[in-house]
Amino acid sequence: MRTINQYLEELGRRKGLRAGIKRGLQRGLEQGREEALRHAVSRILTRRFKKVPPSVDQKLARADAATLERWLDAAVEANNLRAVFTAP
Repeated sequence: MRTINQYLEELGRRKGLRAGIKRGLQRGLEQGREEALRHAVSRILTRRFKKVPPSVDQKLARADAATLERWLDAAVEANNLRAVFTAP
């Protein structure tokens, strides 16, 4: 038979596990979204400007989601590759 303390400890572990799984899933979704944005920006740049230097891939790899969204919007209308990364 379990004591009340054992029951509460088990309950706490389960709650902690559920919270950890939820945070892990959320982070996984965020990472997947960022990767999709990186791919979209890279693809548009390649289609529009043909040759994309490796330094652009490095920039994309370091960028967060907000920056990638800004670059995605800029990539659609920019006249050149440099304009994508200097857009406000």
